[in-house]
Amino acid sequence: MGSQSAQEFKSIADGEGIKVFDIEFFVIDESFVAASHEATVAAAANIGARRLSVCGDDRDGGRLATNLSEFCALAARYSMSVDIENMGWRTVRTFGDSVAVVNSCGAENAGALVDGIHFFRNGASIDELRGNAGKVKHVQLCDVRGPAPKTSDAMIAEARSGRLAPGEGELPLKDLWAATEYGAAISVEVPLVGPVDPEAHLKHLHDSALGILKPDH
Repeated sequence: MGSQSAQEFKSIADGEGIKVFDIEFFVIDESFVAASHEATVAAAANIGARRLSVCGDDRDGGRLATNLSEFCALAARYSMSVDIENMGWRTVRTFGDSVAVVNSCGAENAGALVDGIHFFRNGASIDELRGNAGKVKHVQLCDVRGPAPKTSDAMIAEARSGRLAPGEGELPLKDLWAATEYGAAISVEVPLVGPVDPEAHLKHLHDSALGILKPDH
């Protein structure tokens, strides 16, 4: 948690005026033990992270909720919160699944993370988000085109290399943002793919996100 590389990272980030928002991600499966991740959680806190992202992959819903609750308790000791993200190839597949686990675990610092692709590709609706806006503290903007993939491998491939900048695909991202009642933190998750200049990529994502966040006139 006090490694030289972590301190160097924090020093560089501070010098650039950059703050770490979240660290991802932890897989809560049948073998998950919250206490075994304390060193990583402490390291995340040491570089200033405020939230931790997890996904749920345990068919035993009671155990999953208990493990999420215990992980939230661990995070709380370091003044952090935890967001669970649905993914189509995990047991927590839909946004509704995420909300259900958050409700079951009962932790005040637990939330449901909304990722543009995972939210819409797995059947969630704007009305569903609007009804659970209080559970959502973090939204990851991204876009996509075409029919939803059907297999786990295809879903994973799309999530890792098929993301588009916000506004370049077919997802109703302005409606998504409005449905959160503008109360969530916003990030953009579009990995760098291919021989693209990193600075140009970041500027493009920044400008694209602003196009979604600015109100229509």
